[in-house]
Amino acid sequence: MKRVVLLLLCLPLLTVSAQEAKLPKDIEHRYDKFRDLDIWSTKLTDIPIRFSGTYAATGFSAAFIKEQGKPISLVQLIFLPEAVTIAGGFQQGAAGLRIESRSGKPHSGKPYFRPDAEVILLIGSERITLPKSEKSFPLAADGSYQGESFVTVPADVFCRLAESESWSMMIGDVIVGLGDKDVVSDKSEKVAKHWRSRVQPRLIELKKLIESHNAMVRN
Repeated sequence: MKRVVLLLLCLPLLTVSAQEAKLPKDIEHRYDKFRDLDIWSTKLTDIPIRFSGTYAATGFSAAFIKEQGKPISLVQLIFLPEAVTIAGGFQQGAAGLRIESRSGKPHSGKPYFRPDAEVILLIGSERITLPKSEKSFPLAADGSYQGESFVTVPADVFCRLAESESWSMMIGDVIVGLGDKDVVSDKSEKVAKHWRSRVQPRLIELKKLIESHNAMVRN
């Protein structure tokens, strides 16, 4: 009887705990049982891009893999140029931007992300040259997104990026970013804020998860 009473008394606390553990609406969690990978990512959205004088958007997500007892040290930024999310979750092509084919030739002679492209990140006035990424995180049901380009950044750099009012990244001849007026055709601050309001909250939620996990590991 005492156990039942204790359980009833604890139910409110359990409910609060469950609510606190509820996943943020803009974050997705997947467990890949075949590879034993615990993957956390932002939901797919779009981000402004500029290439060869053309302004458009590309599908975008950020992700990390969590391992018990180990700090999160890397975050992957994933770009899906053939999947731009618009109202209602519908996806459309991204203004002719394509991924380089396996043969090493661009599709239809249009601008493309090169897998061996130079990558430079600007956070405010700070310039960071990033290493070329070799392997993407498996995120979809079949183990990977199709036709994605990706850049791996240190977790501490990602956390600064997530909260920055302005950041942009050059991948070969393609530029992506938030708050950078050179990435959008309308260079007004209103447009820059519009893009930040769409994407930045998701990055900040991922940043919080990283910092929470790393704090637990350190303690």
